[in-house]
Amino acid sequence: MGSHDCHVFMQRLLPVGIRHLLPEDVVKPIMLLSRFFSQLTAKTLRRTDMFQLRHDIVQVLCKFEMIFPPAFFTSMMHVMVHLPEEALLAGPVNYRWMYPIERLLGELKKSVRNRAKPEGSIIEAWVQYESLTFCGMYLKDVETAFNRPQRNNDGGMRKEQLSVFAQSAQPFGDPGRGESFSTNDMEVAHWFVLNNCDEIMAYLDEHEQMMKREHPSHLVARKHRELFPQWFLDSVSYNDELYNLAFGPIRSELFSGCNVNGVKFLGAARDDKLCTQNSGVHVPGGGESTDIDFYGKLTTVVQLLYKDRYQVIMFKCRWFDTNPNRAGSVKIDHGVLSVNINRTWYDDDPYILANMASQIVYLDDPKAGSGWKVVQKMDHRNMYDIPELDPSDNDVDNEGCPKELEGREDSWEWLCAHFQAPEYVNKAQVNKGNRKKKTLLHHSGSRPFSYRMDARRREGSKFLEIDVFGDVYVRPGNELAESLHTTMVEREPVGSSVVRLQLPPETPIESVAPPQDAGFQILTETLDQTLGRRPGTYCRGMGNARRREPRPRSSAQSNSQVTALTAQVAALQGQMS
Repeated sequence: MGSHDCHVFMQRLLPVGIRHLLPEDVVKPIMLLSRFFSQLTAKTLRRTDMFQLRHDIVQVLCKFEMIFPPAFFTSMMHVMVHLPEEALLAGPVNYRWMYPIERLLGELKKSVRNRAKPEGSIIEAWVQYESLTFCGMYLKDVETAFNRPQRNNDGGMRKEQLSVFAQSAQPFGDPGRGESFSTNDMEVAHWFVLNNCDEIMAYLDEHEQMMKREHPSHLVARKHRELFPQWFLDSVSYNDELYNLAFGPIRSELFSGCNVNGVKFLGAARDDKLCTQNSGVHVPGGGESTDIDFYGKLTTVVQLLYKDRYQVIMFKCRWFDTNPNRAGSVKIDHGVLSVNINRTWYDDDPYILANMASQIVYLDDPKAGSGWKVVQKMDHRNMYDIPELDPSDNDVDNEGCPKELEGREDSWEWLCAHFQAPEYVNKAQVNKGNRKKKTLLHHSGSRPFSYRMDARRREGSKFLEIDVFGDVYVRPGNELAESLHTTMVEREPVGSSVVRLQLPPETPIESVAPPQDAGFQILTETLDQTLGRRPGTYCRGMGNARRREPRPRSSAQSNSQVTALTAQVAALQGQMS
């Protein structure tokens, strides 16, 4: 195999084929290495991702050292540690790797006609190529390599105003045998067009609110779908694109393929006869299904024809069931997504707009068995997924870097990458949800409560627990903590008064030392009355610094109650006798 074949094999085929052949501790580092090269050789790179890769590749190689012998680790294995740093300095890999050079050398090698003088043959062929290139750049009305349309010609940009009419799509090919398009199919497709036209969202919302006022909740969706087309037609003006859309499709035509945004799609009936694959379709979730991605295969290309030669290109697809709440629909193993092609859904609503589709490839999943396909997302030639620049993005510049880190931009970028990493974001979301469930939030940080109690004890505090509660929980705006602390402070003189009763009457209350656990008792009583007592020995407001005394077991309480009742019964019997 050539170097490019090994490149594809490493990133695409090896992760799929080894999962059922090798032990788990061997498969995992190989999958991580494959993912490392996939991210490193992407067409667009982010600096934060490169910092993360620089950290991950070290851990991957450490896992390899636990599996393979020392002779496996040559200089070529060590060079992977430096690849992320090289990408940070030189940019995306595909602008400087050797594959284009090797391809050019292969073309020059083919031009050798005299093996005794290979240099002369190459020079002669190159002079001819340069001459033809020069002439081709200046010839007009002649098709050359510089003016011929692209291989997957989608018709170019259209002049229509509505987004559904302005799709860059060019259908082609006769439909397969048995393909039909009924009136009901046309209504379903047209309803999808209306719901996915950005320019009429205001009309849809207005009519839906009207239906909610006029009909009960269980009939709103059905009435909205039945009455909206005619209401929309009556609401728009004539001689307008909106009117042509509201009038509905006049007729339809079926095709077996379509070029969309420079990508060729073929229907499954035609695609299954070829050794290539162009029927896989992927649509990211939207609306209420943002967490669900849709995967399927294209069956038919539908062209809806409206008035004044307006048209909408749609894909009719066979959608696989990818609902994560249903068992046996999707499987994710080491980041590899597999779908069950024997289970389908949305059979009554299979249409999408052509420009919604992204092309994917399905591979057999040897681990899951027959009926399961691994989803492979591809990067097409001359297509780049470049995000828009955000001034607040750390990949654009170092704006926002604090003065303490000036001259240490690498540290600042590492911090940004750390706080944007998926593991940290997920952990932060979980902690945020846990904090919302709590009634009281302390502001002690990681410092234990016992340290604060020791500090208060050295200061001579009489009510340690109450003072620590005020230090940790009371903050401006926290009305609950402020009211609880105020109640505790108001109860402090009561604890001192109990001791004062045992002292001479002239003893001032300020000089009276309260009982040892007076602060703890006041705190627990106040919190139990307001928030309820927690089960067990845990005490709110004290963390792990103080614990309650364990309650007597229920069996012991029952025995004591039985003994007391027995004694009372015996006493009553004695009185009666």
